[in-house]
Amino acid sequence: MSSASSPSSPIPPESPLSSHPADTSTTASTGTASNYKHLQITRKIWAFPSYYDIKEIDGNGSLFMEINAIRRKKPSLTLHTGSSVDGPVVAVAYIMMINGHFKVGFGDPATNIDAIEWEEMRRQNLSRSEYRWETVFAAGPQKKYGERRALSWKRTRSVAIEGVEKPPRLRRNYKLLDHETGEVLAVFTGGRKMGCCGTLELRVDLGETFEQMAIITCMTMYERARRD
Repeated sequence: MSSASSPSSPIPPESPLSSHPADTSTTASTGTASNYKHLQITRKIWAFPSYYDIKEIDGNGSLFMEINAIRRKKPSLTLHTGSSVDGPVVAVAYIMMINGHFKVGFGDPATNIDAIEWEEMRRQNLSRSEYRWETVFAAGPQKKYGERRALSWKRTRSVAIEGVEKPPRLRRNYKLLDHETGEVLAVFTGGRKMGCCGTLELRVDLGETFEQMAIITCMTMYERARRD
Protein backbone atom coordinates (compact mmCIF):
# COMPACT_ATOMS: atom_id res chain seq x y z
CA MET A 1 0.00 0.00 0.00
CA SER A 2 1.38 3.38 -0.88
CA SER A 3 0.72 6.68 0.84
CA ALA A 4 -0.26 9.91 -0.84
CA SER A 5 2.51 12.09 -2.17
CA SER A 6 3.27 15.32 -0.35
CA PRO A 7 1.50 18.37 -1.84
CA SER A 8 2.85 21.87 -1.54
CA SER A 9 0.15 22.64 1.04
CA PRO A 10 -1.76 20.46 3.50
CA ILE A 11 -4.71 20.14 1.09
CA PRO A 12 -4.69 16.59 -0.29
CA PRO A 13 -4.30 15.96 -4.03
CA GLU A 14 -7.25 15.23 -6.30
CA SER A 15 -5.75 12.01 -7.67
CA PRO A 16 -6.93 8.50 -6.62
CA LEU A 17 -6.08 7.80 -3.02
CA SER A 18 -4.56 4.87 -1.17
CA SER A 19 -6.31 2.84 1.51
CA HIS A 20 -5.94 3.13 5.26
CA PRO A 21 -3.59 0.45 6.66
CA ALA A 22 -5.17 -2.67 8.08
CA ASP A 23 -5.61 -3.10 11.82
CA THR A 24 -4.27 -6.63 12.23
CA SER A 25 -4.88 -6.89 15.95
CA THR A 26 -8.64 -7.30 15.88
CA THR A 27 -10.95 -10.09 14.82
CA ALA A 28 -14.13 -8.81 13.21
CA SER A 29 -17.20 -9.72 15.20
CA THR A 30 -20.81 -8.69 14.97
CA GLY A 31 -22.50 -7.79 18.23
CA THR A 32 -26.12 -7.76 19.35
CA ALA A 33 -28.19 -4.72 20.26
CA SER A 34 -27.33 -5.25 23.93
CA ASN A 35 -23.57 -4.91 23.42
CA TYR A 36 -23.27 -2.38 20.60
CA LYS A 37 -20.97 0.52 21.42
CA HIS A 38 -22.70 3.92 21.56
CA LEU A 39 -21.08 7.33 21.24
CA GLN A 40 -22.91 10.53 22.19
CA ILE A 41 -21.90 13.47 19.97
CA THR A 42 -22.56 17.08 20.93
CA ARG A 43 -21.53 20.35 19.30
CA LYS A 44 -20.22 23.11 21.51
CA ILE A 45 -21.83 25.98 19.63
CA TRP A 46 -20.71 28.77 21.96
CA ALA A 47 -17.04 27.80 21.90
CA PHE A 48 -14.62 29.47 19.48
CA PRO A 49 -13.66 27.71 17.45
CA SER A 50 -16.61 25.36 17.81
CA TYR A 51 -16.01 21.65 18.19
CA TYR A 52 -17.67 18.27 18.51
CA ASP A 53 -17.44 16.47 21.85
CA ILE A 54 -17.60 12.67 21.43
CA LYS A 55 -18.10 10.54 24.49
CA GLU A 56 -18.70 6.84 24.89
CA ILE A 57 -22.00 6.08 26.61
CA ASP A 58 -21.49 3.70 29.57
CA GLY A 59 -17.74 3.97 29.11
CA ASN A 60 -14.73 6.20 29.62
CA GLY A 61 -13.73 6.89 26.02
CA SER A 62 -13.58 10.48 24.81
CA LEU A 63 -12.66 12.19 21.54
CA PHE A 64 -12.44 15.82 20.48
CA MET A 65 -13.15 17.09 16.95
CA GLU A 66 -12.18 20.58 15.81
CA ILE A 67 -14.43 22.34 13.29
CA ASN A 68 -12.95 24.72 10.73
CA ALA A 69 -15.14 26.58 8.24
CA ILE A 70 -12.87 29.58 7.60
CA ARG A 71 -9.27 28.65 6.82
CA ARG A 72 -9.10 26.94 3.42
CA LYS A 73 -5.76 25.19 3.93
CA LYS A 74 -6.71 23.78 7.31
CA PRO A 75 -8.78 20.55 7.53
CA SER A 76 -12.52 21.05 7.84
CA LEU A 77 -12.52 18.55 10.72
CA THR A 78 -9.66 17.33 12.91
CA LEU A 79 -10.16 14.36 15.24
CA HIS A 80 -8.11 14.19 18.45
CA THR A 81 -7.93 11.45 21.06
CA GLY A 82 -8.78 12.66 24.53
CA SER A 83 -11.07 15.51 25.53
CA SER A 84 -9.27 18.56 24.16
CA VAL A 85 -7.29 20.00 21.28
CA ASP A 86 -4.12 18.96 23.09
CA GLY A 87 -4.74 15.27 22.33
CA PRO A 88 -2.91 13.54 19.45
CA VAL A 89 -4.45 13.98 16.00
CA VAL A 90 -5.64 10.67 14.53
CA ALA A 91 -7.69 11.77 11.49
CA VAL A 92 -8.61 14.81 9.41
CA ALA A 93 -11.20 15.57 6.75
CA TYR A 94 -11.58 18.13 3.97
CA ILE A 95 -15.03 19.05 2.70
CA MET A 96 -14.60 19.89 -0.98
CA MET A 97 -17.39 22.37 -1.61
CA ILE A 98 -16.87 22.60 -5.39
CA ASN A 99 -17.18 18.95 -6.40
CA GLY A 100 -19.08 17.78 -3.33
CA HIS A 101 -16.61 15.02 -2.39
CA PHE A 102 -14.64 14.54 0.82
CA LYS A 103 -10.99 13.73 1.50
CA VAL A 104 -10.27 11.90 4.74
CA GLY A 105 -6.76 11.34 6.05
CA PHE A 106 -5.58 9.08 8.85
CA GLY A 107 -2.74 10.48 10.91
CA ASP A 108 -1.53 14.01 11.65
CA PRO A 109 -0.65 16.10 8.56
CA ALA A 110 1.00 18.72 10.74
CA THR A 111 3.54 16.12 11.90
CA ASN A 112 4.27 14.23 8.66
CA ILE A 113 1.96 14.74 5.71
CA ASP A 114 3.89 12.14 3.66
CA ALA A 115 2.79 9.44 6.12
CA ILE A 116 -0.91 10.23 5.82
CA GLU A 117 -3.12 7.62 4.19
CA TRP A 118 -5.89 9.36 2.24
CA GLU A 119 -9.34 8.09 1.36
CA GLU A 120 -11.76 9.77 -1.02
CA MET A 121 -15.43 9.72 -0.15
CA ARG A 122 -17.33 10.30 -3.37
CA ARG A 123 -20.82 11.75 -3.55
CA GLN A 124 -23.16 9.26 -5.24
CA ASN A 125 -26.02 11.62 -6.15
CA LEU A 126 -26.98 15.28 -6.33
CA SER A 127 -28.92 15.13 -3.08
CA ARG A 128 -25.78 14.02 -1.22
CA SER A 129 -27.70 11.20 0.47
CA GLU A 130 -24.85 8.71 -0.01
CA TYR A 131 -21.05 8.89 0.11
CA ARG A 132 -19.00 5.88 -0.92
CA TRP A 133 -15.34 4.93 -0.60
CA GLU A 134 -13.07 1.89 -0.65
CA THR A 135 -10.75 0.93 2.16
CA VAL A 136 -8.92 -1.80 4.06
CA PHE A 137 -9.79 -1.33 7.71
CA ALA A 138 -9.35 -4.59 9.62
CA ALA A 139 -7.76 -8.01 9.36
CA GLY A 140 -7.97 -10.58 12.12
CA PRO A 141 -7.19 -14.31 12.12
CA GLN A 142 -10.26 -14.90 9.94
CA LYS A 143 -9.05 -12.20 7.52
CA LYS A 144 -12.53 -10.71 7.46
CA TYR A 145 -12.37 -7.21 5.96
CA GLY A 146 -8.66 -7.71 5.34
CA GLU A 147 -9.20 -7.07 1.64
CA ARG A 148 -10.22 -3.80 0.04
CA ARG A 149 -13.95 -3.22 0.58
CA ALA A 150 -16.51 -0.70 -0.63
CA LEU A 151 -18.37 1.09 2.16
CA SER A 152 -20.86 3.92 2.19
CA TRP A 153 -22.68 6.17 4.59
CA LYS A 154 -26.25 6.40 3.35
CA ARG A 155 -29.14 8.51 4.56
CA THR A 156 -31.84 6.27 6.01
CA ARG A 157 -35.48 6.44 7.05
CA SER A 158 -35.80 2.81 8.08
CA VAL A 159 -32.82 2.12 10.35
CA ALA A 160 -32.37 3.78 13.73
CA ILE A 161 -30.84 3.10 17.11
CA GLU A 162 -33.13 1.14 19.39
CA GLY A 163 -34.64 3.36 22.05
CA VAL A 164 -33.59 6.60 20.34
CA GLU A 165 -36.36 8.68 18.79
CA LYS A 166 -35.67 9.70 15.21
CA PRO A 167 -35.79 13.48 14.70
CA PRO A 168 -37.81 15.15 11.94
CA ARG A 169 -34.52 16.15 10.27
CA LEU A 170 -34.14 12.87 8.43
CA ARG A 171 -31.22 14.25 6.42
CA ARG A 172 -29.05 13.52 9.46
CA ASN A 173 -29.86 9.85 9.99
CA TYR A 174 -27.32 7.53 8.40
CA LYS A 175 -26.31 3.89 8.14
CA LEU A 176 -22.85 2.55 7.27
CA LEU A 177 -23.09 -0.26 4.72
CA ASP A 178 -20.68 -2.94 3.56
CA HIS A 179 -21.52 -3.25 -0.14
CA GLU A 180 -20.28 -6.82 -0.45
CA THR A 181 -22.42 -8.32 2.31
CA GLY A 182 -25.14 -5.71 2.75
CA GLU A 183 -24.34 -5.66 6.47
CA VAL A 184 -25.07 -2.50 8.46
CA LEU A 185 -21.83 -1.79 10.33
CA ALA A 186 -22.91 1.37 12.14
CA VAL A 187 -25.90 3.67 12.53
CA PHE A 188 -26.11 7.38 13.29
CA THR A 189 -29.40 8.77 14.61
CA GLY A 190 -29.59 12.56 14.81
CA GLY A 191 -30.49 14.42 17.99
CA ARG A 192 -33.54 16.57 18.66
CA LYS A 193 -32.12 19.19 21.03
CA MET A 194 -29.87 22.17 20.27
CA GLY A 195 -26.24 21.18 20.52
CA CYS A 196 -27.03 17.45 20.56
CA CYS A 197 -25.87 16.13 17.20
CA GLY A 198 -26.91 12.53 17.78
CA THR A 199 -25.74 9.07 18.71
CA LEU A 200 -23.40 6.82 16.76
CA GLU A 201 -23.94 3.09 17.22
CA LEU A 202 -21.10 0.76 16.24
CA ARG A 203 -22.56 -2.65 15.43
CA VAL A 204 -19.31 -4.52 14.80
CA ASP A 205 -16.15 -4.82 16.86
CA LEU A 206 -13.27 -4.09 14.51
CA GLY A 207 -11.02 -2.18 16.86
CA GLU A 208 -9.89 1.39 17.29
CA THR A 209 -8.93 1.94 13.64
CA PHE A 210 -12.44 1.15 12.45
CA GLU A 211 -14.04 3.26 15.18
CA GLN A 212 -11.99 6.32 14.26
CA MET A 213 -12.78 5.82 10.58
CA ALA A 214 -16.50 5.50 11.31
CA ILE A 215 -16.47 8.66 13.42
CA ILE A 216 -14.54 10.91 11.01
CA THR A 217 -16.46 9.76 7.92
CA CYS A 218 -19.86 10.02 9.60
CA MET A 219 -19.21 13.45 11.04
CA THR A 220 -17.85 14.74 7.73
CA MET A 221 -21.17 13.85 6.11
CA TYR A 222 -23.03 15.37 9.07
CA GLU A 223 -20.99 18.58 8.95
CA ARG A 224 -21.60 18.97 5.22
CA ALA A 225 -25.35 18.67 5.79
CA ARG A 226 -25.15 21.16 8.66
CA ARG A 227 -23.51 23.75 6.42
CA ASP A 228 -26.31 23.62 3.84
